[in-house]
Amino acid sequence: LHCHGNATDIGIMMGLYYELARVLGIEVVGVEYTGYGVATGKPSCSNTYADVEAAYDYIVASGVPANRIVAYGQSVGSGPVCSLAVKRELCGIILHSPLLSGIKVIDPQPDNCCRPSCLWQCFDFYPNDRRAAQFRCPAFIMHGQRDEIIPFYHGYRLHQACPKEVRWPAYFPRRAGHNDLMETDTRSYFGEISTFLSDLRRLAAGEEVRVRGVPQPQPLAPAPKAKPLAASSGLGAARAGSDGESCASQEYESACSAVSDPEARRSAPADFLFPADAPTLDEPAAGPEDGRYERFRRGELGDLRTPDGEAEAAA
Repeated sequence: LHCHGNATDIGIMMGLYYELARVLGIEVVGVEYTGYGVATGKPSCSNTYADVEAAYDYIVASGVPANRIVAYGQSVGSGPVCSLAVKRELCGIILHSPLLSGIKVIDPQPDNCCRPSCLWQCFDFYPNDRRAAQFRCPAFIMHGQRDEIIPFYHGYRLHQACPKEVRWPAYFPRRAGHNDLMETDTRSYFGEISTFLSDLRRLAAGEEVRVRGVPQPQPLAPAPKAKPLAASSGLGAARAGSDGESCASQEYESACSAVSDPEARRSAPADFLFPADAPTLDEPAAGPEDGRYERFRRGELGDLRTPDGEAEAAA
């Protein structure tokens, strides 16, 4: 059950849905939010909650057992999925580039006492960090360390907020941004999801699944004096044991305070997240920008497949 991000819709996501189904051998149901794509209504947090719950109820009513449903939330989609996870029975959840909460995304320094999310807490939305502690099903989190839209510490801290008994080893690719987690390393992306789904199948069959330690962020470039935080090999490169976890976590947390500030990155106390000589990666554009969906809702667009459908319709 897939909840997409903000700058897209299920039409644009259809290619990914096909790849997920083909490579992983699963069925994918995409949720369209109210007011997105050609859906009518006004977008809002409460509507996204209602949308994903309606899709969930439809799947269950179609005969699919609740314990066979895995909810996947990407970016903004992590909000509806986290809400669903504390309200309904699920086999597991996958959070792709998730946010701690809506307002926490704009915190320039996440550990300052006067940060926006502290001052405007009563206006916050998608409180994923508070809901994570209530998760009852296995939770798998993926987040690129070069994410400049939702900073990497969101995924890392959300992973730590999950109860240990449902906290699955995360996938933190070093060179991935916000919109290119799959494109950066397609093999690892599908491999990590496949491993998580295999664990869920084993749990459903009554087998014991041992959850290993929390992975630590790995260096973006080799550092001569740095001690490796985790071994990497094959598809499970981000999966690591817990040796040295406490020390690495302290060093990581001190760097996290600067991770969303480009100027502060150059003076961060740890170089393993953003070394000075690391190349800058541009975020790929996502979603149509020609307004075709808005025109379609107004009845002015004949063919959604082309931006000039309006002219075709008039002709």
